[in-house]
Amino acid sequence: MASIANFQNKNTGDFSLKLLSVRDAQKMFEAIQDNRETLKLWLGWVENVKTKNDCIVFIEECLRNFKKMTELTMGIWMKDNFVGCVGLNLINTEHKRSNMGFWLSEKYHGKGIMTKSCRMIINYAFEVMQMERIEILCATKNFKSRAVPQRLNFTQEGVLRHYNQINKTFQDMVMYSVLKQDWRII
Repeated sequence: MASIANFQNKNTGDFSLKLLSVRDAQKMFEAIQDNRETLKLWLGWVENVKTKNDCIVFIEECLRNFKKMTELTMGIWMKDNFVGCVGLNLINTEHKRSNMGFWLSEKYHGKGIMTKSCRMIINYAFEVMQMERIEILCATKNFKSRAVPQRLNFTQEGVLRHYNQINKTFQDMVMYSVLKQDWRII
């Protein structure tokens, strides 16, 4: 399998994806701060991000996992503004599957940025990494996030009851997936 280290920074003209760097910690922290109220509804980790240093720790972990080929987390940039993250986590090279996660600053919702970002990562996962399956889990009531796999023609496989605990409340999660054989590289 090709190394995920071969993934280069991608620029669409509208926005760009680049591997996270410790230099990005301040801008990442500011984006989280600016979107904290929305993000914490769906992402349990938000409550643990209290300082720039928390972002540094996260980024360093992402980079360690990147070297081990178990994760590929990219920052989403609009010019010099850090606006979110997208990537693969829980990469299982034996079974050729991965989970996909993402978040985007609310100001940039509805512009197709996340759908395009996911498409770029999925193309890479299937073409270069030779993955067979990509999964996305979304809270049942997180309709904006659920719209991304729906637009990408993922299959809804079912609901995982009380799968994630966010803010001390158990959330049901919808499991979406796409197989390499069903994906059209665009």
